[in-house]
Amino acid sequence: MIRVLPPCISIVLTIICPLWLCAGAARAQTAPSSGTSRLSDPAIRPRASDLAGVRVVRFLTADDYPPFDFMDPDGTLAGFNVDVARAICAELKVACTVQARPFPALLDALRTGKGDAVIASQSIPERAPPGILFTRPIYLTPGRFAVRKGAPAPTDMRGTTIGVMAGGAHAAFVAAYFRRSIVTTFAGAPDLEAALKSGNVDAIFSDGPSLAAWLASAGSSDCCAFAGGPYLEPRYFGHGAGIAVRRDDRSLAASFDRALWVLEGDGRLSEIERKYFPVPFQ
Repeated sequence: MIRVLPPCISIVLTIICPLWLCAGAARAQTAPSSGTSRLSDPAIRPRASDLAGVRVVRFLTADDYPPFDFMDPDGTLAGFNVDVARAICAELKVACTVQARPFPALLDALRTGKGDAVIASQSIPERAPPGILFTRPIYLTPGRFAVRKGAPAPTDMRGTTIGVMAGGAHAAFVAAYFRRSIVTTFAGAPDLEAALKSGNVDAIFSDGPSLAAWLASAGSSDCCAFAGGPYLEPRYFGHGAGIAVRRDDRSLAASFDRALWVLEGDGRLSEIERKYFPVPFQ
């Protein structure tokens, strides 16, 4: 569950691979899942940046991507991204506003000064769009298997039937690493999830946040659970979701990086994730 920048945006700015991005990047293996993963080295504390004169940080997000951003029944903007933005401001000891705009308009609003940062589950691209700089990731979007409760985790053995959504990275990953399995494709997530509930497939493979939200929802009827740890190969699953700022606001980006490092270390980021994802996805 991650949002990709519109393909029409021209790509010119190369991001140099920093420590948090390169460490453990090329893996097609699993790891135990117990909530938000530590995405940075706890021994390497990011340097503090000077935010003197910054009285308020204006975050922009969307409102149509639950549980990351949405309007609750009383019309208040809520969600994982909203809570992370407020936690960052609390850590930096600056005032904070979070405003909703249509997702396709977010970066243009940032460029034109209508906000200071975008936190909307945008994927960190290999090359950032013009005038934009991304922070380190807030969270990753690993590939995950789900099976019916009590069933074993799928292995690379002939005869295992795995459901995936057609044409995406998860289908490509299964084709590359589970060649002896039988792969069945589906047009969308509802059909994929229904196939697992009904037993038409042995397992389904999709992005962790989407599956976690479904597993915790009434729609799953408590039928199923994750099997195995997260698959983290960035060639298939990207580099996670970050915060976008204007390219010349490097001190603000550095401050966000430091705040996220602290929020990871003291457990506040994990606490926010558990609030919106009772079933951990990382």
